[in-house]
Amino acid sequence: MRKQATVLGLTTAIAAIALVAPATASAAAGFTGCIKHTNGTVCARVNATTVDVRYQKTGGSTASTTFGYRYGSVYVTGPTATVAVGQTVTKTMNLKKKSGTFLQGIVASAGTNIDHGLKTDHIRT
Repeated sequence: MRKQATVLGLTTAIAAIALVAPATASAAAGFTGCIKHTNGTVCARVNATTVDVRYQKTGGSTASTTFGYRYGSVYVTGPTATVAVGQTVTKTMNLKKKSGTFLQGIVASAGTNIDHGLKTDHIRT
């Protein structure tokens, strides 16, 4: 009986760690500005010459999704990918920015203007 309780406790602890892992993994990978929307979470990572936008789809249906970003009033449209529920997709784009500006990663349904998409929080470049 005591071994069963120990195994059950250990299983519960491992399950709790697994639930926390996705957010920790994004943060550890340098993704910031993450915002959870109804159908998924959008994060971005700014590098010296590129910006990565990550979309973790958690609801809705499979969709053709366009990735992009904005800095100031400039919107940059990037590649399109099909994203299914349960998938996490990251797309890399060349960074066109002025140093010291704020940037937002964006994902939008293909065919929709990128400025109407789901955005990350503002990230200082």
